[in-house]
Amino acid sequence: MLRMFRSSDRSPSPSSVSTPTPPTPPSEPSASMAAGPARPLRLIYCDPQGKFVMDPEAVAALQLVKGPIGVVSVCGRARQGKSFILNQ
Repeated sequence: MLRMFRSSDRSPSPSSVSTPTPPTPPSEPSASMAAGPARPLRLIYCDPQGKFVMDPEAVAALQLVKGPIGVVSVCGRARQGKSFILNQ
């Protein structure tokens, strides 16, 4: 599955490979989760078996939001400014 997202069949260097991190255990949503500065939420991740899984903590946080929600997704090759544009 991860091969679909690579631009070539060469093996990536160890510094460019990041292992997927498992989600944090679900916790009770608190009032502090709904307020505060904006931060990214990882709604979907790829588990070690290659399946897409929804992060329960992110789902709980989104269920607390009463107003409209904007979803932003950025993809592209390495070192092309994805983080820069998202930080603006």
